[in-house]
Amino acid sequence: MPIDFSKLLDKKYLFNIYPDKLSLMWYLLGFFGALIIIAILIAIIYRPENYLKKEFSVKIQKMLWTCALVGFMLLFFRWQYLGILGKRFYLLIDFIILAAWSIYLIIYKTLILPKKLNFYQKQLEFKKYLPTREKNK
Repeated sequence: MPIDFSKLLDKKYLFNIYPDKLSLMWYLLGFFGALIIIAILIAIIYRPENYLKKEFSVKIQKMLWTCALVGFMLLFFRWQYLGILGKRFYLLIDFIILAAWSIYLIIYKTLILPKKLNFYQKQLEFKKYLPTREKNK
């Protein structure tokens, strides 16, 4: 069954209170489940020592958990035929937020994080030569 992308701009399709078919729901459940699995794998496998890289890892995990849980919640509302909350429009908004958040994280990783890491390395190099206080015995 080919996907008709022209329906994404149709107001009746997006704001239909009771969506007809739930066949797409299995694909969406798989997609949101994959987001959760990826978030768990990142938390388990990728544990950097540097706090800046750890902070970036946490940002990715937050993005994945948030979009997946909101997606599951919207799919549950759609499955239960809750009129206002089960609209396709909300799923579209969830995907737009996921895409925008991903773009932000890519920009952060390529532009901002290297500058912060460079500053952090310089700061560590500087602190290495500072005298330290000896503790009283």
